[in-house]
Amino acid sequence: MKIRIVVGTVSAGLLSAFCFGCACGIGVYYFYEDYSLEGFGLALFAAIVGGILGLLMGLLLGLLLSLKNRGLIFGTLSGLIGGVLVLLAMVPKGKGPSDIEILRIAFLPVLASVGALCGLLTSLILSALGDRIDSD
Repeated sequence: MKIRIVVGTVSAGLLSAFCFGCACGIGVYYFYEDYSLEGFGLALFAAIVGGILGLLMGLLLGLLLSLKNRGLIFGTLSGLIGGVLVLLAMVPKGKGPSDIEILRIAFLPVLASVGALCGLLTSLILSALGDRIDSD
């Protein structure tokens, strides 16, 4: 059981950090049409922030899913909710420039689907790990 919790938590954290970092960095980089150094700097910052928030979300998701095997649908829905929460944490609501509102609208389906994918893959990893532990 301890192996399942550690492997599930670490794998979900690393997987989510990579996926969220890539999605945020690529999305912000292609949002700026001029592909300038400023756009690259903002994309790098967004990738780092997305990776950190993805790591935190993934660690919590992995811990939640590894404590009890609830299935693929629960993992996918948990990841979907986590992706939306990462979006809300990353882009604060308030009166800001219109670019922030456009990014929030553009990132909603991206981060929600990345979160759902991370939840699904974590559930698959845990189910495969559970089969191996149970067979030993």
